[in-house]
Amino acid sequence: MNKRKRKQLLISAIDLVLLYFSLYLALYLRKGIMPSTVDWQIHISIFRFIFIWWIICFYTAGMYNLAVIFDKYLLLKRLFMAAAVATFGTIALFYVYKAPGISPKTVLALFSISVAALVYINRRVYAKIQTSFVKKMGVAYVGPLNNSVRELFTTPKGLERLNYTFRALLIEGSCDEPLPEGVKLCLSGGELAKAVFSGEIQLIVIGDESSLSKEIRSLMFGLLQAGASYVNLFDFYEQIFRKTPLEDIDEAWFLNNIDLSTKKPYIAVKRMLDIILSALLLMISLPFWPLIALFIVLDNPGSVFFKQTRIGRLSKQFEIIKFRSMRMENNHQGPTLSNDSRITLLGRFLRKTRIDEIPQLINVLIGDMSFVGPRPERPELAEDLERDIPYYKQRLLVKPGLTGWDQVSGEYHSPSREDTFKKLQADLYYIKNFSLSLDVSIFFKTIFTVLRASGR
Repeated sequence: MNKRKRKQLLISAIDLVLLYFSLYLALYLRKGIMPSTVDWQIHISIFRFIFIWWIICFYTAGMYNLAVIFDKYLLLKRLFMAAAVATFGTIALFYVYKAPGISPKTVLALFSISVAALVYINRRVYAKIQTSFVKKMGVAYVGPLNNSVRELFTTPKGLERLNYTFRALLIEGSCDEPLPEGVKLCLSGGELAKAVFSGEIQLIVIGDESSLSKEIRSLMFGLLQAGASYVNLFDFYEQIFRKTPLEDIDEAWFLNNIDLSTKKPYIAVKRMLDIILSALLLMISLPFWPLIALFIVLDNPGSVFFKQTRIGRLSKQFEIIKFRSMRMENNHQGPTLSNDSRITLLGRFLRKTRIDEIPQLINVLIGDMSFVGPRPERPELAEDLERDIPYYKQRLLVKPGLTGWDQVSGEYHSPSREDTFKKLQADLYYIKNFSLSLDVSIFFKTIFTVLRASGR
């Protein structure tokens, strides 16, 4: 289990303790006396299920995202949304299920206020302890200087959240660019060794091993006795940014990291879940299709559906289906741009809420797509991108999805070369790490994206 997951697990465990304490506090404040054993058992018998619901709401709202924890204004925003949704969901539960011996109105209000206050205090205390009292692990980099390395040592906050701090570089060759404050350039292996033996450096990130001289390799081996730990650039970069350092991978990386044969059992389970969920959601949504169709035609006359050829797994082409969100007239069918004038007024709403993608459930049901996977691209665009971007075609090793790791990254990526490079970094990270836990994470992040209407 990596550092990020350990931290998130610890925070969620503390949240669970706070939920129990908040219920006890609410019962005490409600009656002004300590709750009796009987009263506590009556309430906990139903509230233990409510606790799970609150944890799910926190997770969906990104309350376990380390970047949120260290940003107090974003934390307040996310906490308010999570607490509101969790409270209304709890009210709905008590409306449907009349629990004997429980009068939840005042208790629930006190409980919700207590949880929100304690969770906020807990997050702020955690952030303060991490930034002010927990000792940071000193990191040095050894290898060629490239953009991935520059991104690491110029993004201190990403490192600090996991208790790392960049302190030194050992670059074979010249390094003329200015370094951030606190990062020094070691001109010799002896300087790096001195920093390791003094305790200033505990972790050494190694870049392209094949480029290291025999002397540097011997130095790295010798520093084992000083307690130095080692990690390759690929794994460290992924741990910090949760994407693949595209500039640093080659064919050997794919051979060492991508083995879909070991994931066949999960692929089968994923397909079964795709069929069940798509069929269920189609049945639930179909009664609303005529109303959506009517609004689309009233907003801009023409076809209700938008169909277009896309590329699926292993370059198989299929026809994607969406509710139309663009004007029919003067539409050159080119890629969608940010603030595209072709998008209708209703279309903007459909895109923000992802309602336009509901017909793609048909694509999921028949097996062209999955719920989670890379975004499906147009064949002509994919052909151009394959020529410009290394390993672009390898994103087709898995089925495209309604949502994916890139789509929940928090920023819109156009079909441009620069943005496609970023998308591919996320797609390859997903293909390497895809699992039930990652798919569930993407699913909940997608729900939050929809709730705050931050689709394209």
